[in-house]
This record gives sequence, C-alpha cells and structure tokens, in this order.
Amino acid sequence: MTHPLSFRPPTINPEQPFEGDGLSRSTLAKPLTSFVNRLRNGGTIGIDAAWGEGKTWFGARWAAQLRQEGHKVAYIDAFENDFAEDPFLLVMSSLLPLIENPDVKATLAKRAGGALRAFAPAGVKTLINLGGKILRQNDIVGDFADAVAEVSQDMAEGSSKWIEKRLTAFDEEKKSVIRFRETLAEAIAACAEPAVVFIDELDRCRPSFAVTMVERVKHLFDVPNLVFVLLLNRTQLEQSIQGVYGAIDGSAYLGKFVNIWFRLPTLSTFGTQTRGAFTKQMTATMIERLTGTVAYPDFLETIQYWVPILGMSLRDLERACVLQLAAGDEQGVLLSYLIATKVKQPADFAALRRGDQTLHINRAIWLEQLFSDRNQHPGRMCWALGSVHRAVAGNTIADEQRKSEVAAMLNGRDPVSTFWRLSDKIDLPLAR
Repeated sequence: MTHPLSFRPPTINPEQPFEGDGLSRSTLAKPLTSFVNRLRNGGTIGIDAAWGEGKTWFGARWAAQLRQEGHKVAYIDAFENDFAEDPFLLVMSSLLPLIENPDVKATLAKRAGGALRAFAPAGVKTLINLGGKILRQNDIVGDFADAVAEVSQDMAEGSSKWIEKRLTAFDEEKKSVIRFRETLAEAIAACAEPAVVFIDELDRCRPSFAVTMVERVKHLFDVPNLVFVLLLNRTQLEQSIQGVYGAIDGSAYLGKFVNIWFRLPTLSTFGTQTRGAFTKQMTATMIERLTGTVAYPDFLETIQYWVPILGMSLRDLERACVLQLAAGDEQGVLLSYLIATKVKQPADFAALRRGDQTLHINRAIWLEQLFSDRNQHPGRMCWALGSVHRAVAGNTIADEQRKSEVAAMLNGRDPVSTFWRLSDKIDLPLAR
C-alpha cells in the first residue's frame, strides 16, 4: 500500500484542547492565562521559539482553552495573509467578529476607515525615494537616466503640494486616529475578560509586513482589555527589523512593542526520560497518521537518540517520519542516523553522498566521542556508525570488536554497500 508523505494539521478537541499533550505544555497555558487576565490595561506578549518547535500547536490550543474560559479570541496566520496591502486591515477583519453590539461594530468599522486614511500614501513617497536611489547608481546611462531625472523632478515639484495638503489635513487625521482608538476601547471594554488576538507565523512574513504589523499593533490597537500574543522566532524578527531599518539594534526596537517575553521550552530541553518517552509517542502518532497503524518499531526506538544530539525539533521529527516511509520496508540504526543527518544537517548529508572522505572520517571521530561508555547501547551504536563511515572512507575495519558491532547493527551486511543503498532510499539514487 502507498502511504501519503505529508501531514494534515491535527484537529483540536474544543472540550479538551491539550489532548495528547506529551510535553505537558498545558501547564504553560495556566500562568500565561494569568498574565493575560492581569493585562487589563492592554499589552503584547511574545512567545519565542525556533521554527518547528511547536509554537502553532501550542498557540492554537491555548487559544481554544481561552475561548472555553470566556475570552473573546481571534487567531491570525500572518504568513498566510502577508499579501495584504497593510496589516491594519488584517487585524481589523479579525477583531470585528469579536464585537457583539452591531452599532458599535458599525461605528468602529467606519472610524477604522478614517484611521487608515491617516497613513501616509506610501506610493508617492516610494516613487520619490526610488527616483533618488536610481539616479545615484553609476550604471544608469543614456535616455533612461534622462527619463528618470525628468520623472524625479516632476515628483519633487508635486511632492511640495502633497506636503502642503498633508500639513493642512494632519490635525484632522490625528483626530481620526484618536476617535478610532476611543471607539475600539469602548467596544473591547464590553468584553468580560480581556480579548486576545493571536498573531502566528509573523517571523515568516515579508520583513516590511512583519515590522509594520508590530508597529500597527502598538500605535493603533494598544487599548485597555485587548491583549496581543505574538508567536514567533524572535531572532528572525529582529533580523527582519534590521533588514527594514538598517544598522539598528533589532532587539531594542522590538522591545518597544512587546511588554513581556516568554521562551517556549524546546523538545531538546526536557529531561532524558521525558524526552525519550515523548519522542517515541509522538513519532508513533505521526507514523500512525500517515499509515493508519503504528509501524517501524526499529525507527521508533532509534530516532529518539538523535533528538538531543542534533537538536531536532518537532517539525524535524515529521520530516524524519516522511523519509522513513519513503524508504519503504527498510529500517534500523543506520537508516535512522542517515535520516536524522539529512533532516538536520543537509549539507553534511550531501557531502557524505559525494564521498567526501575527510568528512566521513570526521563524522566517525565525532560519533565515537559522543558517549564515553562504549559498552552501553548508545555508545556501542555510535561506534558502529563511526566504523561504517571509516569503511566508506576506505579504511579497513581490523578491530574484531568493531567488526562484531557493525555486523550486529547491519545483520551481517557489507557496511559500504549498505550505506550507499540506504542513502539512495532517502534521496535520488546516484550513479556509481
């Protein structure tokens, strides 16, 4: 039977949002909810974790739990919607359904339009700036340069009239923003508990969209009883800020917009027993979702060792499961190791496939140094894997203990041909 090689997001049980929570992340939701309930004056919470560490899984379930507890909740996938012209519209479209009073909702929608008109026409400013930047390029010559100069001059002359108009309208636009915030505050004040807006995947958006989003949240939606939760990779968003504004301190700038940060514990930070049990349970669940049954017992048993060693995330585990299925009926210590290497260290995997002898030896040395006790299972496993690398690099395995370990791991098969055969199973086969 051919099994699918991609996952659909698991459904959330609204009655038990944290069902199947092998890492007990429901315990994190309780103190976070306490913080939300104490942010009666409004504010923004940042939940930081690397890509693939379960931010969306946790955020979606915490949002469901908050709804259970009486909070008005909106959930925005920023990456899915970063085609929008301005994130203000995205946030407003998510907030309006939370407001029950139809008259207040209509007034807020109307005043949102006034607030939106208060933003500077970016198109005009962009054209003026673009003209100036183009003229400063040394490789712009001939008629094109003359045309750009003419357009830029026209824009410069037109911009003075635009600025005069803007100055005249500035006071009214300020009042429009104030009226919008007052109406928004009135609407949200009707909520018995603080309303919560989750913004997920912000770090994956276009840098300009991501930065504008956090700025809009602070400048336009910072009202009492409204809390924003940003689910993101903080480092990545700080880099986006620097990409937009240049050589500034991205961390300090982002700190202006987020009241309090929390770091989501990663899979690698849990204790050995908890992590091992969870990894096996989660991997079995993933395999079952793809195949309809719990299969590949050797894979379930051995992939867990590479989670802490390589710092594998939950998304990395998903990709590992897909590669195991792609390998068909094959499984075992060497295949699990190759899968983990391809998922987490793709450049090394590619070099090993090219036959890089130096890397094969270096990987052997690294594996042999991972565990001090060669007689325990993890140490014995890594020594055997190191011996495979040495064999692929052209070294003869003379040590009898090494031969015995490799033979036991590979069921007596030749290590070199087995390495190439298994690596071909999870990549495009190479001609040799």
